Amino acid sequence: MLTGLMVGNFKAFADTQKIKIKPITLIFGANSAGKSSLLHALLLLNHASQRRDSSMPSQFDITKMDIGGESVDLGGFNQYVHRRDVARKTEFGVSVKAQDLKGGYQSLLKSSKEITAIIRVGVEQEEIKIKQSWAESKGISLEDIKDPSKKAPGVQKTVEFPTGVLRAISDPRLEAYDVSIDDEVIAKMSLRKGGIFRLDRVSVNHPFIRGLVENMLLACSSTEKITNEDFDIAQDEINNLLTLLEVKADVLLPYAIALSKKEGAGAGEPSEIQPEYQTKQFMFISKENRSEDLRKAVRLLFPTALQSFLKDLSQKAENILSKVIYLGPLRSYPPRHLAFVSESDPNWKAGGGYLWNVIKRDASVRDRVNEWLSDKKKLSSPYSFRINNLVTTEDASLRVSKLIEGIVEGEAGVMDESPVSLFDLVMQDPSYLTDKTDEALTSMRGVPDPVLVDVRSGTEVSHRDVGIGISQVLPVLVAAYSSKGKILAMEQPEIHLHPGLQAELGDVFIQSTVGDNKNSFILETHSEHLVLRIMRRIRETYENKLPPGMPPIKPEDVSILYVEPDGARSIVREMELNERGDFVKAWPGGFFEESLREVIP
Repeated sequence: MLTGLMVGNFKAFADTQKIKIKPITLIFGANSAGKSSLLHALLLLNHASQRRDSSMPSQFDITKMDIGGESVDLGGFNQYVHRRDVARKTEFGVSVKAQDLKGGYQSLLKSSKEITAIIRVGVEQEEIKIKQSWAESKGISLEDIKDPSKKAPGVQKTVEFPTGVLRAISDPRLEAYDVSIDDEVIAKMSLRKGGIFRLDRVSVNHPFIRGLVENMLLACSSTEKITNEDFDIAQDEINNLLTLLEVKADVLLPYAIALSKKEGAGAGEPSEIQPEYQTKQFMFISKENRSEDLRKAVRLLFPTALQSFLKDLSQKAENILSKVIYLGPLRSYPPRHLAFVSESDPNWKAGGGYLWNVIKRDASVRDRVNEWLSDKKKLSSPYSFRINNLVTTEDASLRVSKLIEGIVEGEAGVMDESPVSLFDLVMQDPSYLTDKTDEALTSMRGVPDPVLVDVRSGTEVSHRDVGIGISQVLPVLVAAYSSKGKILAMEQPEIHLHPGLQAELGDVFIQSTVGDNKNSFILETHSEHLVLRIMRRIRETYENKLPPGMPPIKPEDVSILYVEPDGARSIVREMELNERGDFVKAWPGGFFEESLREVIP
């Protein structure tokens, strides 16, 4: 589960800030305060975590991404780095629940809440220098050099003068990686000259690392007890190891630790630590050479133990990032016939175009959408989705021709004795032919085309005939009903809905989150009605007054964030809720007062 997002030197955000992510996260703030930037940072991490060909451009120097479609254009590193200062390092991080890691070290994390992986991205720079001849730098002209009476030097030297101006000489790249447990750093890694990633520090005295070392030695060596003196020896050896190990970082997060070439890996690539060492190797610790035997055990076993932890963390973080689904502020407005929606649309994902396909193929989701459309307490519309089967006239004509031929020849199973003419059949039962024709055409496999039906009159209508509000909210509903275990990042899910329906969306998100689907929502919104409904459900949960079918929701399930400008930067405040669903602190202004100002002089 994603529990936090860290953002620094990215767009409107300067100093790195940690944003708490809960099953329902609501992001409020004035226009251009930086609300959408939080979602964009998550999309950038999703994009960068995908394995890419190393020959392709930097995954951090990105403008448009598949997941963001036409809704998000980052403009590249030079545009999204804070204040467009390429000397800065952007910082991103994701926090996961400590208990979600399933390695053999899980018992060491029992008292820990979350683990955070943090990356820093930057460009290599060099100072621009001006080259001049030595003579020019001293104010000596070419004529002076030619004039023997000036006693100018006969040989000119080139001199470089610093300008104080820096320029980028590399693509944006991963330059540093930190791991922390409950905000305390346990390991730091950085990029060195030659493009090598190395460990800078491991906090051996941290309870997790200390426990990792003790468990490792007790499980894989003959020692039965680790004394403080033993641990001091292990700590010293780990510090020595830091200069001998390289970290293999893939596109986004490290995945392996390797012995450097100077440790005997040969002229080729550094040799990766093999995970089976931890289980197959057993070290004998003698009384006579206890210190040296402990050092040997640490040299062999610790890199494997640390690698296992880093790899599991990286895989968990990347797995979480892969679950992100984004829905932009303006959803796709497909053509009249949904059967012909183009999947090549660049906004196919971010615009929610793919969700119309879910309506076509998933009857259970379609039923839930229809329920929301018709419910008198919700949209209360007279419309319901139905699937039409579109076939070509050629296919239909061929099917009808074969049907008639079969009837005439007695092959349709109509007559038990000798065949009769089609005229005789129709005369005996005038509806017979039309019934059989309808049956034949209905059984044909064509292209499914969802249409809205006015249940009052049975008239078919298009989503283009009933107002844009339905077309904008349908992708939100379908995403909530059809997704399972996903992180749904949405901008303005309430767009084009009147206040009552904005509140009803709150129930949709609650049911999709704490109900069976177990999704998470990160919602950039301006809707006070949406948050008020969620606050109301928290209060009803506390008072045991929830309406039938509504799952309970508590303050720990909801994070309400307020983004506001603070000089040249933006900051994020968390607006905590108490057990009754009320704000612990006063709202910083600009939202809930607006409705009061309109009615109270």
